[in-house]
Amino acid sequence: MIKELKKEAQNLSVLFVEDDPSFLNILKELLEKFFGTVEVAMDGEEGLAKYRERSFFDLVITDITMPKMDGLMMSENIKALHPAQHILAVSAHSDADKLIKAIDIGIDSFLLKPVDSMIFLDRLLKIAKAVNRRMMEEREKELENLLITQSKMAALGEMISIISHQLKQPLNAINILSSNIDDRVVELTGQPLDEEVYKNTQLISKQVSFMANTIDTFSDFLKPSKTAKNFSLKTSVVDVLTIIAAKLKARKISVEENINESIMVFGYPKEFNQAILNIISNGVDAFDETSENRLIKIDAKYVNDKAQLIICDNAGGIRDDIMRDIFTPYVSSKGDNGTGLGLYITKKIIEEHFGGSVKVENIDGGAEFIIELKGV
Repeated sequence: MIKELKKEAQNLSVLFVEDDPSFLNILKELLEKFFGTVEVAMDGEEGLAKYRERSFFDLVITDITMPKMDGLMMSENIKALHPAQHILAVSAHSDADKLIKAIDIGIDSFLLKPVDSMIFLDRLLKIAKAVNRRMMEEREKELENLLITQSKMAALGEMISIISHQLKQPLNAINILSSNIDDRVVELTGQPLDEEVYKNTQLISKQVSFMANTIDTFSDFLKPSKTAKNFSLKTSVVDVLTIIAAKLKARKISVEENINESIMVFGYPKEFNQAILNIISNGVDAFDETSENRLIKIDAKYVNDKAQLIICDNAGGIRDDIMRDIFTPYVSSKGDNGTGLGLYITKKIIEEHFGGSVKVENIDGGAEFIIELKGV
């Protein structure tokens, strides 16, 4: 059992909360033989503070009766933050009322003092196995969702390629016809083209060119980058804004983009486009129906040898309970309307494909994302 527990718990973290110093030290020493990370606290108030600081532990072990804040109150607060958190309560009393309250709170396991070491280790082994099994299931679900997303993106890319091919032919025809109007009118009338008509033909050409470029942007956007290369942050941002231009207009959201074309980074531009699209789309969706003067600001600058992209909005900011896990899969502020994968994928792209970092914080009136990459 000892070897099995070491194997199961070596990568897990535990928070142990106990007001008896001697029992705290004894059990801490025992837990450190098995668990990769062991944090301790001497009352519920300190325990809750340490939990919030770390945001999650694989296991919380707590005494029930403690000063300042007892174990039940602390457990209730922890369960409010993370309902799935596994909590093992240890108490010297078998008070029925406290046991019932512990069950109501959702405490998962209960042991009476004095604790039998073999029973305690056996309980830890069962908990460690359950935690690892749940983590494996979550990873499998995450992988499945990513594969589904990739499959949908591939199908969407193929569909857009077909649509692109079908649309380009009539657009090219319109452009040619527009260009020929000048010559045809002069040929038929012997007079130069009316100024107003000339302006309109030029406008038609510009609109057709814009539509053709938009189709190319959509088509290229969904094709994965084959090789890493130097690319402009401004170009990526402009491509993304083109993609969601109609949505921005419909939601009456203004965008202030202030990026110097000289700011370059090295990596996979299409993957980067996906990452910033997720952030900007989240900002768009954050505005509620009552929001006025809706604004998204996008800036970039060099900080030492790094390129920094800053995306901020005035949509009211991110709730504290969401902020703590904003880059965790399946955490969404949109309820059933969100998958909770967008910002998680963004973080993986920035960190794993670019060796960079992404962070977010609430600012006055909204949220600010800062992406940091190696500059060129």
